[in-house]
Amino acid sequence: MPAAIQGKVPNDSLFQSTKYNSLRTISEAEAAVPFDKDHDRYDLLSLFVKHRVPSGISLRLVHKHFDAVGDEVMVFQTVECAFAPKLQIMRPVRPTETIPLRGLHYLVGESGVLEPYEYTTTPGPDMSSHSAFLEDFVRVVVERGLQQRWGLKLSLDGGTAYSEFEVSEKRSTIMIPLSVELPPIEYERSVITDWQVSPRDNYISGSNCIESRSGGHFGTGGNCLETRSSHYPATSGEVEVHLAGVKLKYGTPAYHAVRSAILAL
Repeated sequence: MPAAIQGKVPNDSLFQSTKYNSLRTISEAEAAVPFDKDHDRYDLLSLFVKHRVPSGISLRLVHKHFDAVGDEVMVFQTVECAFAPKLQIMRPVRPTETIPLRGLHYLVGESGVLEPYEYTTTPGPDMSSHSAFLEDFVRVVVERGLQQRWGLKLSLDGGTAYSEFEVSEKRSTIMIPLSVELPPIEYERSVITDWQVSPRDNYISGSNCIESRSGGHFGTGGNCLETRSSHYPATSGEVEVHLAGVKLKYGTPAYHAVRSAILAL
């Protein structure tokens, strides 16, 4: 089992930006194989059932949000909010020894080994008892040439679903728990990016990406939104906060959640 799955990833083993930038965008990943004809997904999910994989471990559509520059890597971090549940952000980070990074999203590399391509600062699941699952997963991916299509998400946060929004000016994303009510946003299409297996062995989507008519992505269950213009809130006082062109009502959980997330970028 790769050491990167077990804990901190050494800085000299981090995913190179040139490799990261070659990954497909969400729209390119969707176009590669129509989801209604993607039998590989079901075969890979059957391995989750076979090996009784716990929640928090998901099948992940391999994709990127923004390019990395130089030695940057994309890192997911938790943000505390006084008036809403904990949030998540993803942003480009230049690694240092003071920021321990753990792999969150994995793909199967050219050598046939799982490699983390996006990271987190939070602890992850103990995979020491799931070697057989990881071996089966890698074998199927390599045999079918799915290295750029399907990977894994390894998280302890299996019970929380998010609405994820891209903030292009910061090359970052903000993730708001679905328990926070957000205003309705019109969208053009929806792309599911994460799949899990329920306790009853049903295949369920854990993440979803919807492209809004305002030029971005929005969805339910850990989804993704990109806005062409963002309004950044000040650090204090009643200021306007917009989400995909929609003004959020001051004082609501959605207002505080989006404001806290953007300020943390």
